[in-house]
Amino acid sequence: MGIQIQGMELFAIGVVMIMFVAVLKGFGILEPMSSFEDSSEIDLELSTVRHQPEGLDQLQVQTKFTKKELQSLYRGFKNECPSGLVDEETFKTIYSQFFPQGDATTYAHFLFNAFDMDRNGSIRFEDFVIGLSVLLRGTVTEKLNWAFNLYDINKDGYITKEEMLAIMKSIYDMMGRYTYPSVRDEAPSEHVDKFFQKMDRNRDGVVTIDEFIETCQKPHLRSPLIPLPIIETPFERIAMDLVGPLPKSARGYEYILVVVDYATKFPEAIPLRNMSSKGIAKELFMIFSRVGLPKTILTDQGTPFMSRLMKDLCRLYQDQQIRTSIFHPQTDSLCERLNKTIKSMLRRVVSRDGNNWDMLLPHLMFALREVPQASTGFSPFELLYGRPCRGIIDLAKETWDAQPCPFRSTIEHVTMMR
Repeated sequence: MGIQIQGMELFAIGVVMIMFVAVLKGFGILEPMSSFEDSSEIDLELSTVRHQPEGLDQLQVQTKFTKKELQSLYRGFKNECPSGLVDEETFKTIYSQFFPQGDATTYAHFLFNAFDMDRNGSIRFEDFVIGLSVLLRGTVTEKLNWAFNLYDINKDGYITKEEMLAIMKSIYDMMGRYTYPSVRDEAPSEHVDKFFQKMDRNRDGVVTIDEFIETCQKPHLRSPLIPLPIIETPFERIAMDLVGPLPKSARGYEYILVVVDYATKFPEAIPLRNMSSKGIAKELFMIFSRVGLPKTILTDQGTPFMSRLMKDLCRLYQDQQIRTSIFHPQTDSLCERLNKTIKSMLRRVVSRDGNNWDMLLPHLMFALREVPQASTGFSPFELLYGRPCRGIIDLAKETWDAQPCPFRSTIEHVTMMR
């Protein structure tokens, strides 16, 4: 997991925003705002729910959203919550769906209380949209005030060390123990000890809003990044991800299973017709039959990789399955960069209708494997097989060298003139 803080400001805001986005997706609120309902339709719908929100004009004044954006946001909220209100149990149920590897109930409780501004045990549409406006479009100070309200559990205007530790423990519980880098049991207390000491500037045992904002905005408060371990054995650790959906090819493929070796940077890309765990497991076995069984597999927390079938596969092969933290793809940066490269190359070589990309994929992989990597100085092919790859460039050079030169050198010309 490695909460690798880039500054106290990120510590205060980043976790809140990431978790908040997950909740918004769960309620269907973060959907494209390209199609909007007519204002008269919205007004008619407001009369059918038990809780009628404030007028859109008033919400437009209180937030930084346009009227059409508010209409679209309300449509998503209404689809999940027809009554117009969300109680804590519903909030926890929806929220926990995004963190199946851990226990999100405690953090969801704290987050619910931060949104429940009038403390009546339910969240209204107004509460949601005002919080969304602050976190997505508010100033740094506004975001920090919102974060302070989250950490101030009893709402007395102060953050105690116990309150900060409760929030931090709930975050670690929610992320689970199968994140990378692995988390030690004492990590939450160590983080709180470090940050609370910096925030409690007058050493009175509590953090005020002024101390919180002042400390969070200091740019020099940084924690060192944790370096990844060096992998020496080919295919001892691999990373994998899914790319897609892509335009459906003529043979019915829509996804690409991307696998990359950490030691040699050797890439694999296999077209898939769907995202089923069964199909992924089958292709993985085909790869393992050529390179051997890995000890560690790094993936994100996508549904195909979190399935029981994948867990059984890793248990059968005695692989350690580690996962990136949610919404933090940087942990698997090697695979993410490869995804970007593959998509960029495909855009340049596919036909106009894009239905032949699966046929071109092996050719692109051949090119990627024979090119030296900047991080190693060698091509992935050479590191894996122990010899240089005889590629298209080598073939062209050999053909060129084998042809007789039609021109004479200066020495040959002078010799013949004599």
